[in-house]
Amino acid sequence: MSKRVMAMLVGVVALAVLVAGCGSSDDETTTVEVSLTKAQFVKQGSKVCAEELKTMSKGLKAFSDEHDLTKKLNKEDTEELVETVFQPGFEGQFEGLGELSPPKGDEKQVEAILTQFEEGLDKGSENKEKFVAELSTAMRALEKYGIKECDGLYL
Repeated sequence: MSKRVMAMLVGVVALAVLVAGCGSSDDETTTVEVSLTKAQFVKQGSKVCAEELKTMSKGLKAFSDEHDLTKKLNKEDTEELVETVFQPGFEGQFEGLGELSPPKGDEKQVEAILTQFEEGLDKGSENKEKFVAELSTAMRALEKYGIKECDGLYL
């Protein structure tokens, strides 16, 4: 190859690099959401739920240090327990699960489970004495899907 052709090729490559380097200087990034497999979703969802259950367990222990749990709680103590232990924990589970990308093909099923979960949270916040019971449908659906660590019965 002659020096002239080589110089021309180098010039073309240099120009291409220069042009590619020009453009918007904005720090725009493109986020690509990757679907998890069902096994990955179950594993990550289980981790989210298990972490929140640990937090709820610690909260329940602290609550039991101040209240006699061998007796039926009065309405005020029940509301305190729900508001300080269960509601934040289950809301954390809901939010954590909602941040996961559902497996391809299971989007509608996962969305339906999360809708049940949200409805249970809403109903439970209106009737604190039945808070955990209001979540039972969502807990059964999560368990059937493979995520067993969300159920507060494991406390």
